Amino acid sequence: MRLQAENTRAVANGDRRLPNVPGRLFVTDRCTKMQFLVDTGSELCVFHARPCNSDGTTYQLSAANGTTINTYGYVNLELNLSLRRAYPWRFVVADVTKPIIEQTFSSFTI
Repeated sequence: MRLQAENTRAVANGDRRLPNVPGRLFVTDRCTKMQFLVDTGSELCVFHARPCNSDGTTYQLSAANGTTINTYGYVNLELNLSLRRAYPWRFVVADVTKPIIEQTFSSFTI
């Protein structure tokens, strides 16, 4: 995903057909057992919104098919992906079905 200036669009490659799509890489947090899609074309980490997340933000994301994805701020998570240690990371909260880890996360942690 690409985050651009206010009121512009960004691209998200995840879609609602997850996780049974061959060729997609998922990692699982050891503590929460939550699966994260690893998206090498993404420039943002995105976490799925919950019903309590109702305040939208000033920017939008766009899915690869062109549909708009609403965003609701940020959440800070600590991920334990069986690497050397747990990693704190900031995610954009958005209307996605699975959390997405972007390319920068893997370059900082591996």
